[in-house]
Amino acid sequence: MTSETQDIYGHTLKLAGPEQVALSGATQVCLRKEVQFYTGKKDQAEARILFLTTTRCYVLLTRQQGKTETSLQFHFLRLSRIESPAAKQLLLYLNGESQPRKFNMSTDSDCMEVTAAIVSQLQNVLPAAPKEQLVAMQFEPSDRMKQTEKLLMELQDVMQPTDISNCGGFVTTYGFLADFFSCPFRDEVSWDINNIYVSHGFKQLRLSDFHHLESKDLQPIILALRYNSYFDGFIEKNFKLANDLFDTISQVFISNSSLRTLALDNVGLKSEHIVKLSTNISVNKKTALTHLVLSNNHLDDKGFEFLAQALENLPHGLVELSLANCGLSSRAAAQLSSAMSKNSHFASSLIKMDWSGNPLGPDSMAALAFLQDSNSVAHLNLSHCQLLLETVLETLRRGCCQHLSHLDLTANNRPVKKRESIVSGKTVNEFFSKVIAMETIVMSTCKLPVEAAIALLKGIASNPNLIKITLDISSNELGSGDVRKLVDALANTSTLDSLDISDNGLEAHLDLVLKTILVNTSVKHLSIGKNFKAKNPTEMLNTLVNLVNNASAKLESLSIADSKLRDYAVILLDGLGPNRCVTELDISGNDMGDRGARSLAKLLLINNTLHTINWDHNLTGLVGFEDVSNALEHNCTMRSMPTPLSDTIRVAREAGVEGAVQRIQQFLFRNHSPERSMVELASRRNKYAHIASSQQQELDRSLVQLEDLLKMIPRDCLSDPIVQHAKNIKDEAYKMSQLTIGLYPPKLEAEQTNEIAAQLKTVATPLQQKLFQEQVQESSERMVSLCDKTCPTILSQTEAKDGLKKLIVTNKEDNFLEKELVTAASQLVTTSISGMNLTASSTISGYVFEQVLSSLDQCVEKLVPLKLTDTTDAPPQPKPRPVSFKVEDKEKRRSKTPLSPKEKLPELAVEAPIINATITKNRAQRPQRTHRVTRPSKLPDTTDLVDAPSASEMSSPTSSSPNKSPSISKSLPTSPLSPVSQDRVKSPEEPADTSGVQETVASPEPAAEKDDSKEKEQEDVGNQLLQEKEQEDKEVRQEDSPKQDEDEVQQSTEKEAVKEKDADKKQQKEKEKEDKRLLKEKEKEEKRLLKEKEKEEKKLLK
Repeated sequence: MTSETQDIYGHTLKLAGPEQVALSGATQVCLRKEVQFYTGKKDQAEARILFLTTTRCYVLLTRQQGKTETSLQFHFLRLSRIESPAAKQLLLYLNGESQPRKFNMSTDSDCMEVTAAIVSQLQNVLPAAPKEQLVAMQFEPSDRMKQTEKLLMELQDVMQPTDISNCGGFVTTYGFLADFFSCPFRDEVSWDINNIYVSHGFKQLRLSDFHHLESKDLQPIILALRYNSYFDGFIEKNFKLANDLFDTISQVFISNSSLRTLALDNVGLKSEHIVKLSTNISVNKKTALTHLVLSNNHLDDKGFEFLAQALENLPHGLVELSLANCGLSSRAAAQLSSAMSKNSHFASSLIKMDWSGNPLGPDSMAALAFLQDSNSVAHLNLSHCQLLLETVLETLRRGCCQHLSHLDLTANNRPVKKRESIVSGKTVNEFFSKVIAMETIVMSTCKLPVEAAIALLKGIASNPNLIKITLDISSNELGSGDVRKLVDALANTSTLDSLDISDNGLEAHLDLVLKTILVNTSVKHLSIGKNFKAKNPTEMLNTLVNLVNNASAKLESLSIADSKLRDYAVILLDGLGPNRCVTELDISGNDMGDRGARSLAKLLLINNTLHTINWDHNLTGLVGFEDVSNALEHNCTMRSMPTPLSDTIRVAREAGVEGAVQRIQQFLFRNHSPERSMVELASRRNKYAHIASSQQQELDRSLVQLEDLLKMIPRDCLSDPIVQHAKNIKDEAYKMSQLTIGLYPPKLEAEQTNEIAAQLKTVATPLQQKLFQEQVQESSERMVSLCDKTCPTILSQTEAKDGLKKLIVTNKEDNFLEKELVTAASQLVTTSISGMNLTASSTISGYVFEQVLSSLDQCVEKLVPLKLTDTTDAPPQPKPRPVSFKVEDKEKRRSKTPLSPKEKLPELAVEAPIINATITKNRAQRPQRTHRVTRPSKLPDTTDLVDAPSASEMSSPTSSSPNKSPSISKSLPTSPLSPVSQDRVKSPEEPADTSGVQETVASPEPAAEKDDSKEKEQEDVGNQLLQEKEQEDKEVRQEDSPKQDEDEVQQSTEKEAVKEKDADKKQQKEKEKEDKRLLKEKEKEEKRLLKEKEKEEKKLLK
């Protein structure tokens, strides 16, 4: 069975059945020629059939039985050269073979057609590859070469060009190379490139996007970069690559001229791989490499030697060179530094240099030789390099003062000799006083002496070129030196923007440091963790709270991470409530448990300034997560609270933890959406309603007091102007209670919302028409005209043009601007306006409330004298209000002057008949007694007594002592013989009061003598009653001295104060005992949890 088709030149191409079988796995057949092929056996030519597909060349042998065999098969990429030394002769040179493949063609034109077909296919699938690097051609004589080139140009015009709009034709090249490596074409690779990379404009190929494929499938993806000009970077991190992949990466740089970035971070790169890579980079004179990252790979001196040669030959130098943790020795570093110095481009091109984590050692002068000369390095990382700070700073002072902005010298703490300083203050001061562009200084864990730190601060302070400095001098044991001088230098450094002094042993001096930072308002970011190692850091935390809440404080972010504060963290969280400056807070690593999480929840409820909080490693449990999630529901300003992964994993098995964590993230997402504005407005409305309710309650109390006074005013004083003014104030106060709601009613808010939406819609309608006409309609017309120019024949028909116009009309959205502007923007605008109106109404009503309350208080003060002028004809006074027994009113009661006897007379005139009637009644009810009562020499003072206890209360042992005075009030004084003193005479039903009374009980008499002595007893009783009557009359007439009364009141109050103080001490001791007990229980619980955690980890490891 024979099939017919056309070849690449448009000729008829017939394929027999056996040939179709032999080429079944090939792509489209482009050319078929009958040739004589030299098989190499006695150099004899045999008849064969040559087939060219889009990717390969096949040489088939047809047997007599109709079967075919493949004599030769190779991919076009294996071709290195094509020669034709004579007519009808064709030589194909293959990579890896010493001798060419010889063919005798039927005609001379067949030689040209085969050559043109192969080269055109290569140029079509590899559009970015230079022509001279694809396949070299040579024809003799030269006119045959010209004919071949002409045929090649005609063939390229006929062939369909590769679409290079999608990442420079990367997918086509990938398919061509997949055939070269005999790998299947992966559709997911094509989909990712044509959709993800194209839509996002990614120009750096990340191999991590294809880690799910096998190592063999990654080779065509990598090698495609060699023939691609779209991508400018290749990045691979934290993935161990196979050896063949390293070889493929090296091949990319043989001819690529577009890759600027090569990042192979922690991929298992070895010296033999870097040798091949460096060699290919050196060979490629058109390389565009500017960013080289080879960090976290173990390389020896041999690899760095070849890398130095490559750096020396780079045509443009490097912008970034990262060799962190690569085993770079002092010798290898010296070679690299020398190579960079020899390349004149490095001095002006290199900006970022990272050699951290390499054992450069103290003899680093040669290793840092490049930095001694003038250079453009702005970001320099030499941390953990075992360098001498003295040598480093002296080297940098010579060549890096002009452009250096970021300097990291962490953990370079090796002294020159034992007992010798790490670095002199003079060297430090000279360098930092001369730098021009410095922004970040990291000198952590350098065993930096206090003198050097002081010199550092003074150098920064004296440098006029520095503006905002980020300084990290943590873990330097600065607390062991003269901290006062350090604090003085810190106070004078006004260019510090961020300061990290954590883990410096500053416990004894932290108060002083914090007060200095309060003075230095330039510090916006502060880290002071691991400085709270004292047994009781309460005082330090209180100082920190005062620093944050100070009105002049400018601190924006605060970190106390890894301080292990436990329960003491509550002090800081409770104190941050009124904070109005700190927006970022890091409290991670403090083991504060659920109690701390509850304090954090309270902070979220009352603070609207914080928007970022880090709180991992705090032993937070289910209760803590629920508290925080419930608080976030009412917080509309928090934007970022990274999920505490450590704490979440620890309690992940408990029911409810997952839901609480999800709710936290849900509310944080809400705070980023427009919905936040409505929630915030509702919260603000509730807040103002609560304030108005409190003000209304205070106003109601004042009104009741004023009404009571107005009722007690004598009739002849009702026409007084003061009374009339008080009535007017009362009427206006009643009206004021309804003013708060009337200032900004919900109806007005709804009307404003509708009006705002209408105004925005009025603006949106003409703007929408204008935008559609300018941005959509005109651009659509340009598209139609371009299509008309491209396809004039097709679009010349009226129906086609009408169809295009209909598509444009259909594509129009009538309300596209209204949806975006009116719906979304009106909500935000309404929220802002309503919020401002609510704030204004609350401010205005609060001010008016204050004026009304002040007027009410003034009226009360003016009406009291009118009430006291004449009370003889006044109605009975109302029952006094219950008095609260508070200690804080004692001083006021002490200073109060008792009324004189003349001032008491009106009250005595009213109360005297009641007292006499009560005494007569009690005497009539008194039983006959056989014992004598000896009364105390003086009655308890009742000058300032209010609401005296009843007779039953006075009979109790706790209330009958004459030395104990009842509670004292500010009410008007009462008479010494008021009903308060009725309890001195008891009714028969009441128990006998034995407090302060001495009783002598008579012995019982014989029964025979009872009748004889009855009359005598009656006489004695009568005489006794007369004596008691006279004594009581004397007591009524007796006037107590005010001074004595005041002394007795003072004595009684002092005794009460002593008793209360003793009770407080006792309560404090009990509280301390309880706290110690709780602390011990908590420590036991934590130990138990740690043991359980260790057991679980061991189980997981097993």
